[in-house]
Amino acid sequence: MIEIVRNKIVQVRENNKILQAIERFLQSRWFLVALTAFISLTQTFGLDMVGFIGLALLFVYICIFSENINPIVPIVCLAIFCVSVQNSPWAETSGIIIGEKGEISFGEAAPLYYSTFFSVLLCVGIPLLLSAAIFRVLVFGECKKAFTKNSVFIGLAVLSVSFLLYGLGSPSWTGDDFFWGVIQAATYFLLYVFFASCVDRKTFTLDYISNVMLAGLACMIFAVAVMYVRKFHLVDGLSPTWKGMMSYGWGMTNSVGTYISFVLPGCLYKMHTQKRYRWVWSIVLALGMLTAILTLCRAGILTAALVVIVGLTIAVVCKETRKHALWTIGVYFGVALIIALMIWLSGNAEQILKYFFVKTNVDSLDALSSGRIKIWERHF
Repeated sequence: MIEIVRNKIVQVRENNKILQAIERFLQSRWFLVALTAFISLTQTFGLDMVGFIGLALLFVYICIFSENINPIVPIVCLAIFCVSVQNSPWAETSGIIIGEKGEISFGEAAPLYYSTFFSVLLCVGIPLLLSAAIFRVLVFGECKKAFTKNSVFIGLAVLSVSFLLYGLGSPSWTGDDFFWGVIQAATYFLLYVFFASCVDRKTFTLDYISNVMLAGLACMIFAVAVMYVRKFHLVDGLSPTWKGMMSYGWGMTNSVGTYISFVLPGCLYKMHTQKRYRWVWSIVLALGMLTAILTLCRAGILTAALVVIVGLTIAVVCKETRKHALWTIGVYFGVALIIALMIWLSGNAEQILKYFFVKTNVDSLDALSSGRIKIWERHF
């Protein structure tokens, strides 16, 4: 029965020119460009449900008709960016109220994600997505691929155990903690089984993974740019107040800075592997680092800087990329000096230094890290 269904779908796909054209588009880089633009626009204009419904329908179509499910990877990875500031479920991002004396307060949480409409959408959408994924695994997948002793499977097993045991023994631990641990472990496990069983390993390469990372970087660069254009005029320069306001529907500014540091290696990979357009990736890398700085997330900035330093060091050591890496480093230093000079001449240097380095006046390393070292020691 399963083989009959599979053969029928393959026959329909091969004999339909429209389906063939859609398949070519889905497997091209233009799909990633279109997907990134679609998600960024839905986030910018508060069209969250348009984004989620569109991605869900595309997910179902690919599961049923597509020869290769690689396009589902960016859909799953980038879907979270559809959540907009306008419809954020958190009050801190849903609206900013400026008082008569310039004081800033936040409005109530947007109602969209607490509405009956969204609840109905979840009740319909989740079973639909699960059914499409199960259909793909049963008809086109190979489950035995998922359960081989590979590093991903072993790492996932350890992660699942950590979800189940997290908080166990704490006075505040309850059955709800275990329940949500099961939900988290099951979510990652099912995603792993789905992709490991169905993904085309010949085309799911490091180059494709780096393309997905760069698509995420583009979404974040665009989101940060829109945030500055819309709201930076409401505050007096860089400050803790501005960092508090710079909260997105899908995460706070610290999340953005951290995510950027995660995806920058995709840019460095392109710089190492593409001879013709290395200068393009040097520009994109600089934009990514600049965006990390604009998030005002110290941990994200330090991590992104470390990623860039390690990547460029490797490029200098490698004979093939040495010349380009040295040119890139030289240009970066030159541009940084020009920007530093402009900031100094504008009179804003003190304010910027005060924001980033005011904590160096504290009397302990733990205070410098805003108490994080004690947290790390307790949970190590």
